Amino acid sequence: MGPAAVRRAAAIALTLAALAAGARAADGPGDRAWSLFYARGVAETCGAMSGLAEVGVARAVAGLRGAGGLDDALLSARRLDGLNAADREWSNRGLGGFRRWCAGEGAAAQGWLEGLATLPALDRPRGLRPPPSDHTTVTIRP
Repeated sequence: MGPAAVRRAAAIALTLAALAAGARAADGPGDRAWSLFYARGVAETCGAMSGLAEVGVARAVAGLRGAGGLDDALLSARRLDGLNAADREWSNRGLGGFRRWCAGEGAAAQGWLEGLATLPALDRPRGLRPPPSDHTTVTIRP
């Protein structure tokens, strides 16, 4: 195996690792809330937020609050993180590139959020790939 093949194999391995990290399931209530609000941001940006999707978001948030471990401050922080991540992803698509993103991730986000209206514990679909996040929040002081 030559040097070019080794470099290509390393690049493929790194790409697969990055995709696996981005597609991982939510670990806890904070991660699930972040995924929920990322999906909401994608659906809103793509014009796919239906009334049923709103009901799904409300039921999922109620479920996260009821499960414990997610207070209002953490929920608010995850809401901002998720919505900002969706906005950054939309901005990264370039002129017209968002159309394909909306057709894929936008449709997946809408379907997941609408599914949460009837099944609040429904897992995030594979078609919705939020970017990796460390959930870093910025505190704005007056």
